[in-house]
Amino acid sequence: MGRAMPCVPHTDHSSRERIGAMKTRLVLGRIIRGLLIIFALLGTHHLLRVIFASPSLNDLYPIWLGSRELLVHHRNPYSRELNTQIQAAFYGTPLPPGDYEDKECCFAYPVYVSFLLAPGVASSFPKVSLVVLWLLAAATAVSGAGWWAVTGHDAASLGLVIPLVLVSPPVAQGLDLHQLTLFVAALLSITAVLVRSNQLTLAGIVLACATIKPQMSILPIAWMSLWTCNDWANRKKLVIGFVSTMALLLTAGEIVMPDWIPRFVAQLQYYRHVTGEGMLDILYGRRIGLYLTFISTLGLLFLMWRRRAASDFMPMLAFLLAAEVFIIPGLKSLLNLVLLMPLIFIVLRKYPACRGA
Repeated sequence: MGRAMPCVPHTDHSSRERIGAMKTRLVLGRIIRGLLIIFALLGTHHLLRVIFASPSLNDLYPIWLGSRELLVHHRNPYSRELNTQIQAAFYGTPLPPGDYEDKECCFAYPVYVSFLLAPGVASSFPKVSLVVLWLLAAATAVSGAGWWAVTGHDAASLGLVIPLVLVSPPVAQGLDLHQLTLFVAALLSITAVLVRSNQLTLAGIVLACATIKPQMSILPIAWMSLWTCNDWANRKKLVIGFVSTMALLLTAGEIVMPDWIPRFVAQLQYYRHVTGEGMLDILYGRRIGLYLTFISTLGLLFLMWRRRAASDFMPMLAFLLAAEVFIIPGLKSLLNLVLLMPLIFIVLRKYPACRGA
């Protein structure tokens, strides 16, 4: 009788391909993490300077002053007189009409943002600025934790992720300027967490509050509305919470300042000079950039329509937030890269750093 041949494990071609693909993903995952850590640490010096620097005027000042003048002195926060007062505070003297348009400052938020600043209108600006600095830092930590959770990561790594988020250059710049962008990013993150937890009414309420920066919230609102309407019976509370809260905010705004909406819209034309061009305008010029913005917006709307039946709302939401940085005018600043956070976390999940992750 012949001797039995030893049994040799057989690895077919498809198995080798899967192993090779996994190794490639592991390598890419480590490279991506390394680059992100390096980028994040670049903001450390800036953040330390923000923490230890003396208080100064920043992007919060026009909002605080406009809120104070509206709620305490019942003045129009969108008036040219208040714009002149804000410029005098920043530059020592009002800017000549028509000159230095990119340096003009004004109150350019929906009037109901004043409700957010109401607790601080009786205090001095340096005190309010200091409190808001730490509140924005806390909001950013909440934002990072929220996006980390809804993109499928466990909480074990948050001890490393949150500090890296806080010291990153976009967040450091946002804290330096006391930009409400960080607060709105946190509201969008909380909205995603509440939707994932099926707390849809609360999610709609928080999403409505995010409209204090309409340019940041418009695409998420459009997507969440389409996603909700596709399964209206189970998701309608999201739209109900959003519409009810918006009605309340708009009505309250009319009470404190009648006819504020047309004045806000007119102020946006003035504010356009401050925020500057969008990314597409910078790359291709104002005229072509405008066409590309319009085409890109239509493309995103079509993509949202095609994806409205998706069971998971998060990949599309992350993509839209990243797209805003490139197509929405006024979002080209470094600090707006915080909108890339959920997309980055999704990429990190797709490309793990070790087996079994």
